[in-house]
Amino acid sequence: MFVLVVARASTDQTLKNKNLMQPQNQHAEMGTGGASIEKQECPSCRSLFIRGMRFCRQCGYRLGEGVEEYVETRRFSGMPPAASSVATAATPASVRSASVEEKWGAAPMARMNAAPLEPLRPFSLREMRSSNCIKRMNWTGWVVLGVAVTMVASGGFIFKPISQWRGDQGVSTSAPRSFFGTQSFEDADVGDGALITSVTLPDSPAAQAGLIGGDVITSFDGQPVEDEDEMRELLAATPVGKTVEVIYLRDGETKQATLTTISSKEFKEIDFGDRPEGEGFLGLDPGDLERVAVPGTKIYGVQLGDVYRNRPGYLAGLREGDVVIEFNGTLIRTEKEFLSRINEALPDSTVKAVVMRGGERLEIPVKMGRD
Repeated sequence: MFVLVVARASTDQTLKNKNLMQPQNQHAEMGTGGASIEKQECPSCRSLFIRGMRFCRQCGYRLGEGVEEYVETRRFSGMPPAASSVATAATPASVRSASVEEKWGAAPMARMNAAPLEPLRPFSLREMRSSNCIKRMNWTGWVVLGVAVTMVASGGFIFKPISQWRGDQGVSTSAPRSFFGTQSFEDADVGDGALITSVTLPDSPAAQAGLIGGDVITSFDGQPVEDEDEMRELLAATPVGKTVEVIYLRDGETKQATLTTISSKEFKEIDFGDRPEGEGFLGLDPGDLERVAVPGTKIYGVQLGDVYRNRPGYLAGLREGDVVIEFNGTLIRTEKEFLSRINEALPDSTVKAVVMRGGERLEIPVKMGRD
């Protein structure tokens, strides 16, 4: 009597669990012959379907599964029993699904145990072409494959960080590198060499060695320099703190300087706008300056464009078309060097500007304004 009560309670609990996993909305209809057909409503799309279905035929929503769908874990012969085998043995046979041996017999299991596993091998291109993986690949897949091949072939070159293309020396800024105080390099106007666009002020190794913007470096640490790229490579390969010899051209003359490189992280460029006096101001259009050769000489200068009226430069006598070759005691050969010297000049101070106008050399005193 006690055994029957326990079995009935177990069966009732199983049916209760199964009903909880099924949708609750049910409908009854009369089928052919007067038989009642129970239907349920999909919780996702609200479509009606015959009770007992596992998936909705309209939207594919999974309706749940009952205890009768539980499949026990089967182990092959010769393997140690697991702890879960006790629980599996206690599961009623009516709840468990039939094993492979019960469904298909012992022959398939024997073949599975006897057949050795073949080692994995890579697919050949011929096999991939004959398979459906390439036939089904759309244009997006081909683009991804092309990018991957390009990355491998180039060593990730096209995906280098942007920081490796920035910085005053054109090399990576992620690690300390040799630095001697130049803002950037350009190819020389004529012949081989790397032209310095501007020297970082005021205490950089380049400034202390007497270099200025417009100097063309032809040799660095005993190595010839053909262009700006080679100059950057040589500088990147130079250890921090090494003393090197620099051979350069200025106004057609060969000169020599010795300097000691420092770490780029040790040097901080001065922002003259942070000074109590502020930056110097002249009243020119920075985008209208041009580096030009001075006729009849071997030197270059910076030709002025628009000179704003009622500004310090115009009031001092500077005019459009003047070619500045010296400013505040420094030779001017590039636009960036000229702008750096303007910013460096103290407001309300008087500096001397040397310009070429119509073949005539003029010295003009300029009282600096405040930016």
